[in-house]
Amino acid sequence: MSLFGNQREFLIIGLGEFGASVARRLHQLGYSVLAVDRSRAIVQQLADDLPDVVALDATDEDALRDIDVKSFDTALVAVGGDLARAILITMALKELGVRYVISKALDEHARQVLLRIGADEVVMPEHQFGRWVAERMVLGHLKAIQEVEPGVLLGALSCPKAVAGQTLEELHLPREVTVLLITGGDRTVPMPPPTQRLIAGDTIWLVGKTDAIHSIRVFRQEEA
Repeated sequence: MSLFGNQREFLIIGLGEFGASVARRLHQLGYSVLAVDRSRAIVQQLADDLPDVVALDATDEDALRDIDVKSFDTALVAVGGDLARAILITMALKELGVRYVISKALDEHARQVLLRIGADEVVMPEHQFGRWVAERMVLGHLKAIQEVEPGVLLGALSCPKAVAGQTLEELHLPREVTVLLITGGDRTVPMPPPTQRLIAGDTIWLVGKTDAIHSIRVFRQEEA
């Protein structure tokens, strides 16, 4: 099975709001997804959204063998509310040969435990979304943001009307911030020069130190 391109196949275990959302999006993107939950009621609810959704207890290694879990490139264990089950499922998937296992955790303690027992990556959606909302409250024109490493943000900001017509150099951005790309309408400007003029509604992709990005006042929420 290919590790690249649209031949990748994904296994999603746990179909609460988070797991189901991931499964739906992967399916929309054209990837093969097998979605699993121990609740038959949940499986029936998602049957119209996902072509391959089954009810089974993922803590049962024989049941996992029956669905040939080792053939999947990546598995997501989205049962973060039950740490004991998450541990058992994560360990079973790794022992059965799944290449890359991502597990969901609700807190830092659970994250550390899951990493120790073999998870390749651990996500904390509630924690990460909370951080995103905080950044959104500070940077009012925020469209998207990602902490690429501690203290470094990658963000997509909408150009407010107040600075439309100005050039990048006229914004006096901190030296610790780099503008990677500007998009708007049918134009895309990679690595724009300092003389690039902005248009209201442009999306400005930038990367830089967290404190430096927070200091850019022109992107803060305009007061009514």
